[in-house]
Amino acid sequence: MEPASRQRLRIVMPTPLDQLREEHDLARRALGVLKRVAEHVACGDPFPTTDTATLLRFFHEFVEGVHHAKEADHLFPALALHSDDTVAEAVGLLFGEHDDTRGLLHSLMMFWEPVDDLVPAERDGFAQTARTYAQRLDRHMEIEEQALFGPARHSIPADDRITLMERFEELDRERRGARYWRPIVAELETRWSA
Repeated sequence: MEPASRQRLRIVMPTPLDQLREEHDLARRALGVLKRVAEHVACGDPFPTTDTATLLRFFHEFVEGVHHAKEADHLFPALALHSDDTVAEAVGLLFGEHDDTRGLLHSLMMFWEPVDDLVPAERDGFAQTARTYAQRLDRHMEIEEQALFGPARHSIPADDRITLMERFEELDRERRGARYWRPIVAELETRWSA
């Protein structure tokens, strides 16, 4: 064994893919809260206006505005450039899914108003749309992790991965990144724990 003075300190820097995985974990935690809110609303309990507004802001500002921007504006083009046709086809599919989840999120936002409560048809619509959004976004993240993250690790050159990380950090500075949202999601999880 080397003496302590000669041992090298090994620093492992997070990669763009590590950051995206962490953001997927955060999004899945928020989706868990959204599903519990949907069940609460579907059962006829009072509509949680404030918590719903916070969740919708999270999905709009962070998932759409930061996370999906990292993927669509930076990761997907790099993958399409450096990977094979199968990966390029998956990228095209995922671009379309970004549009689908964005549309569902806008539908969810239509239900939120600072009102005392929703009528029964609105409750059912909100709950079903929330469940569909959660299911689609979760499936979307699984496809990314299975179909893209492996190829990205091997096909994107190191210099391009460094550039990706710089772009990701820039987005986090310009907008509210995961660091801002983690404590908010944790508070919602505590409030909506089963």
